[in-house]
Amino acid sequence: MLNRDTWGNEAVSQIISGNFIFWMSLNTEYDDTSEGWKVCSFYNMDSIPAVLVIDPITGQKICSWCGMINPQPLGEVFASYVYHCILVAN
Repeated sequence: MLNRDTWGNEAVSQIISGNFIFWMSLNTEYDDTSEGWKVCSFYNMDSIPAVLVIDPITGQKICSWCGMINPQPLGEVFASYVYHCILVAN
């Protein structure tokens, strides 16, 4: 599975574009970006690739995944999180 399989999925893409900020950093031996390593260090990420859902107010890590992720379960978790946030707001 490749990045494009997860992030190119229409349902995942729609949920992210309407409710989240998508940020990707390439942390490899060939493309070392300090911002990506800072995030990994701050949130104690053991491996990459990783996906994090971070509370925009507190900065707390709500949930995270390491490794490649199938789009269906990821979309379901994102949709559940958005639904929960809507319930809490109302």
